[in-house]
Amino acid sequence: AALDQGRALVDDAGRIGQQTLGITNIALGEVGEARESATAWSGQCGLFGFSASTSAPCTPPPRLFRREFGSGLSSASTPSEHGEWRMNSIPMGSNLVQVYRSLKDKGHVREDFAQNEAIERLELLQSALEEEIEGAKGLYIQGGVGCGKTFCMDLFFQCLNVEKKSRVHFHSFMLGIHRRLFELQKLRGQDPLITVAREIADDSSVICFDEFQVTDVADAMILKRLLETLIDNDVVFVMTSNRMPDELYLNGLNRVQFLPAIELIKSHCDIFPFPVESPDYRLMGQVSKTWMTPIDPTTNRLFDETYQKLTRSKKIRAGVLDVQGRRVEVPSAAGGVARFSFDDLCQQAKGAADYIAIANSYHTIFLEGIPELNENKLPFVRRFITLVDVFYENHVKVIALAECSVDQ
Repeated sequence: AALDQGRALVDDAGRIGQQTLGITNIALGEVGEARESATAWSGQCGLFGFSASTSAPCTPPPRLFRREFGSGLSSASTPSEHGEWRMNSIPMGSNLVQVYRSLKDKGHVREDFAQNEAIERLELLQSALEEEIEGAKGLYIQGGVGCGKTFCMDLFFQCLNVEKKSRVHFHSFMLGIHRRLFELQKLRGQDPLITVAREIADDSSVICFDEFQVTDVADAMILKRLLETLIDNDVVFVMTSNRMPDELYLNGLNRVQFLPAIELIKSHCDIFPFPVESPDYRLMGQVSKTWMTPIDPTTNRLFDETYQKLTRSKKIRAGVLDVQGRRVEVPSAAGGVARFSFDDLCQQAKGAADYIAIANSYHTIFLEGIPELNENKLPFVRRFITLVDVFYENHVKVIALAECSVDQ
């Protein structure tokens, strides 16, 4: 019934084709193909580990996802003017607070009181998990972009001396869930969602979710039962998110059915919000021309010149990414640089799987024609949020040509 009411919204969200949502059965037809696109890329690490391109360690991925994804996870290794340090240089089992203080003393991170408090809360959780104290509550870390919430979680993950632990971006996690449900949909006498959750719990007693957010009705309808089963199997969560729990899936289709998932998160995780005024460390000390505005002959010329500069001496051509039988058109690319319009990526039906494929193929994306976004363009806004989230997680550089400034 939820799908009958929400097919238009599902299509707008970039889920192509029909979706049949029952108690335990999700994804038929082309949606199955979209979920299968998760198998298009591979690497040395699985879904629940840092990608082969990063310096952080690989944790053995859960069996059910080992064949689903290759990379897509970011390292928290952070260069500074005082030299570089690597996350994997920190021994597992190190005291989190002491490690963070050492990084401050050496000038690798700035003094930040909110980060200090987050690290102290995570260190308490680290101790509880390593000492196997029953009933340990997880931690939900909310904050704006660039405030350091993912850095704190990744530092915790590196220090945590627990054998079965996983760190995953939430988009990738849900793609893997739907892929596995599609594989199990023909089982008789079993609840596929319970089976998937137990498989995950067998491999991970601690899961760190980065960028936890819910925009997809298919995700929202299964999340309560998924989290509930994981919790029943003693899995502890650490989550980072731009939204407070009560704001998750806000104004979403049939949100009343999602509210129990919010209550589960609140009852099994302590909530730590970063202050609204927390700085965006990504922008400090940088003079950037990567967001060009408005769209006029001057910015068009600068945008073209920048693209030509970064693709110099390389042959520019169109291309196609094959995402398990579906074609993702690349209008212009050379080397690791590709150029798209806003219409290409956000006004057409695309989703996280497409953006992950692009992120795994190119290190720099030129995106032109970004309009002023408002409540009248919610489907485009949702896709744009997902696109930015995936590119940021995969360290893809973005040069944009837009109608208005970011603040607008």
